[in-house]
Amino acid sequence: MRIAIFIKNTIYHGSFGGLETQNENLVTGLKRAGHDVVVFVPKITPGRYNNAWWQQSLSEFKIRHQEKPFDVVVSQSAAGAEIIKNKKEFNIRTVVIAHGTIFGEVKTVWRRTRTLKDVYYLARSIAFGIKTYCFLDRDYLNGCDHIVAVSEAVKIALTREFGLADSKITVIPNGVDVNLYQVAAQNTPEVTFLYFGRIEREKGLEVLLKAFKDARDQVSNAKLKVVGSGPYTDNVVNLVKEFNLSTVVEILPRVDYQDIPKLLNSVNVFVLPSLRVEGLPMTLVESAAAGLPLLATDMGGNSAGVKDGVTGFLVKSGDVAELMVKMARMAKDVELRTRLGVASRKIAEEEFSREKMVKNYITVMDRFGAP
Repeated sequence: MRIAIFIKNTIYHGSFGGLETQNENLVTGLKRAGHDVVVFVPKITPGRYNNAWWQQSLSEFKIRHQEKPFDVVVSQSAAGAEIIKNKKEFNIRTVVIAHGTIFGEVKTVWRRTRTLKDVYYLARSIAFGIKTYCFLDRDYLNGCDHIVAVSEAVKIALTREFGLADSKITVIPNGVDVNLYQVAAQNTPEVTFLYFGRIEREKGLEVLLKAFKDARDQVSNAKLKVVGSGPYTDNVVNLVKEFNLSTVVEILPRVDYQDIPKLLNSVNVFVLPSLRVEGLPMTLVESAAAGLPLLATDMGGNSAGVKDGVTGFLVKSGDVAELMVKMARMAKDVELRTRLGVASRKIAEEEFSREKMVKNYITVMDRFGAP
């Protein structure tokens, strides 16, 4: 099968997140399965698409499609919107991968609104959300032949917000090459908690630092690593100083994609204190593959990555006390961490393997990708 994948950014263009790592695993898996894959991404300004990008991508696709026809187009979010709009011209089927919805983003901004400045940003977010919904998302989601949602939470949001039929959406969880990850040791002198990803206010890092500060009063051997980059980095540095945590909290820059397994193998517990509505964070999938116990807020698709009480714990978003209790409990109980970690790895092998993800995508493309 010859597959065109449209995406706004890749792991090879500097800053990247879960969408880009999911795409890397999908492309690698498809190629290893013998498929011909071409990735279309903005050359000058990766991470952004606009009318100029959509027109340029359409022109480039025409040339490549005429040279050697594609069997299916896969659009990561709205990146392939212009191809979907003109799919009849190319006699080609189109599949969209949905990692979330625009109103999920608006809900995230609404939840964090506290000050007059926040109200201003909320108003802008609502205006942007309405514009995106009316003039972009509604068109490409209704216009494509099929949609893959990365979690059941995303599927539910799509059906509610866009009135899409259940039959148009297939849930396929994100996957990784589980064999790249070794199970982290738990019987260590110190217990290290890890957050890695974008350093943004919406990721709940202030909540994490407050909870960790309180947990340290009960568990003196606990440490915390915060790894990543983003606009909230200076705030995190200042909070660490304010809470007198400089000796036990390490703030590190974003690691390269190939170094993620090594990072995960060096810690004991992964924490995602997100305040935002998530799709299915790749950090949860990657941490499960490393056999880490998981702590995450019960937001969006996080419950698809964390089996509460089995692979870790889900806590209420923004609840410092509840997160502190769970962190202290995990830090004290090596048998609990070991049991949760073993279950994480097992579920990663069964549900989050790259092979399973790719097999499911091929099934969708075989069914909906032939004109």
